[in-house]
Amino acid sequence: MGSFINWLNRKRIIPCDLCGKELNIYAYQSDDSLILLCPLCKQYYFKSDATSPIVKYDLPEGLRKIFEMDPDNKYYIGGSISEAYEPRWIKVLRKLLH
Repeated sequence: MGSFINWLNRKRIIPCDLCGKELNIYAYQSDDSLILLCPLCKQYYFKSDATSPIVKYDLPEGLRKIFEMDPDNKYYIGGSISEAYEPRWIKVLRKLLH
């Protein structure tokens, strides 16, 4: 069943360059850019808008300090990009199949 949902979401899945695992949305920024995180290799990526390419990203020290102020941040890996952008009908199908 999970592979069926992944097949439906195949155009929204963005893989990590290093390990191939699907990237998670780690943070949204006010200019609609995204900070993405690979949950396995902990590599950050940056996407400035919907049409821009994804590039490796070194998290700025100031932003890293803000994130580290939250004690639960070390457990946070974000949400998968395919689930965040999947259409409503796939979300309903996901609930029906679980």
